[in-house]
Amino acid sequence: KGMILPKVSGYKTFEDFLPVSFKLSYGEYRLLMLLLTRLQYNTNVLVLSLKMKDAFRELLGIKKQSLSNNLSGLRKLGILFYDRGSWEVNPLYFWKGDSEERTKRLNTTH
Repeated sequence: KGMILPKVSGYKTFEDFLPVSFKLSYGEYRLLMLLLTRLQYNTNVLVLSLKMKDAFRELLGIKKQSLSNNLSGLRKLGILFYDRGSWEVNPLYFWKGDSEERTKRLNTTH
């Protein structure tokens, strides 16, 4: 059974993330680092299919409930948003794309 490894991609981290980062559990931090590799350009959206969730769980060595708990923790901290099957990373903290698009998203984000 082959594993889906994260694609290498670039993203920007903003200083607003620093205070929030101290509230992350180790599991939440590790999951976040994987999620950032999957951001769509100029939207910060990612779709977590069952196959991708399984690959993340295998890569992180965690159970389904731990993945769910870590996603929930990231939502509670305002790092992730969930809407109709897709996840979005808060552009206040991270962004993959053009600065102009980030500004637009910041003005319309949850």
